[in-house]
Formats: sequence, structure tokens, C-alpha cells
Amino acid sequence: SNEDHDCEKMEEFLGRCMDDGCVVDGFLAQDEQQALDMWDVRESCNPLTAATGYTYKYDISIPIPTFDTFVTDMKTQLLQKDYSHESVSAVSW
Repeated sequence: SNEDHDCEKMEEFLGRCMDDGCVVDGFLAQDEQQALDMWDVRESCNPLTAATGYTYKYDISIPIPTFDTFVTDMKTQLLQKDYSHESVSAVSW
């Protein structure tokens, strides 16, 4: 595998996805250290959320304009369930 060629193919693919409207925003690590740094930011959320109790964590991709509505709908769904013995919340970053 040729790293330069692979990067070029990935950038072309992502460019086509953005042009087609399939991808609206994102970022791509430029080197291994940057990828590790981005992963560290993502994983640093785990200790913070775990400190509030047991957590279920899911990564989702949704259009940015619908994000607030999604969180509000999740909170509504969670409140409709009988979680009187648990602290339940939907958290967004």
C-alpha cells in the first residue's frame, strides 16, 4: 500500500461524498499523531460520563440541523420509560 496514494483516494472519496451532500462536515487526521489526539478527545468523555453512573454510549451521525431535535426526542423517550430507580439522561457534545 502506498500511503500517499491511499490518502489521495480517501480525499477524493470524501470530496465526492461532500459534493453529493452525503457528508456535510467532518475532519480527517493528517498523520498518526493527529489521529491519536482526536481519539483521545473522544475517549476522554468516558470517565466524565462514567462518574455520573452507569452509562450506555452510542456514536451516531445525524445532520447538524436535526441534532437538538434528536436530543430532545431522546430525552422525551427516556422519560416515558420507568427508570425511577435510575438516573437517566441524554447528553450531547
